[in-house]
Amino acid sequence: MSEGKNDKSKSNGALNNFKQQADQLADMVSQKTGRKITSRWLVGVVAAIVVVIFVIVLALPKHLSGTYEYSEKGIFDVKTTESWTFSGGKFSEKFVDEGPNPNYGMSGKKGLHKTSTETSHIAGTYKIDKDKLTIESNAGKVAVARLSKDKKSFVLTGNSDHLIDFPNGTVYSKKADK
Repeated sequence: MSEGKNDKSKSNGALNNFKQQADQLADMVSQKTGRKITSRWLVGVVAAIVVVIFVIVLALPKHLSGTYEYSEKGIFDVKTTESWTFSGGKFSEKFVDEGPNPNYGMSGKKGLHKTSTETSHIAGTYKIDKDKLTIESNAGKVAVARLSKDKKSFVLTGNSDHLIDFPNGTVYSKKADK
């Protein structure tokens, strides 16, 4: 029974200490502002600020949305574009190569080029832990990237399963919404 009384007296002591400190802070604020500020009013303002910060943190998006893209022009004027579209906890990937068709003109049409396009699609899920973006395809292949603070780009950092065709260090940037 004495342990319960000790716990209660400790909590009362902590509460009294908090009240004394709040009263001292209220007196100091009253002197600085020239208005009578009570400790209750001061505690209410601090509580309101904490609630507002908590609501803002809860309102921050936990998922990515939109399309992130990397594009490069390689040899023979082949343009390679990889796009990742995120929605909710899922993603889809689209890979496109565009460039001259080496077989065009073989039938006597010399000097003409026509664009050929090859497209592959991958889909799966992703997770965000702080600035770590982990992408996993439906086939179980995994890639890891570092997400920027503003969530407008990510940098490929781990691609051992070759889910993505580009090397580590490749930067994918968010496309502007239309």
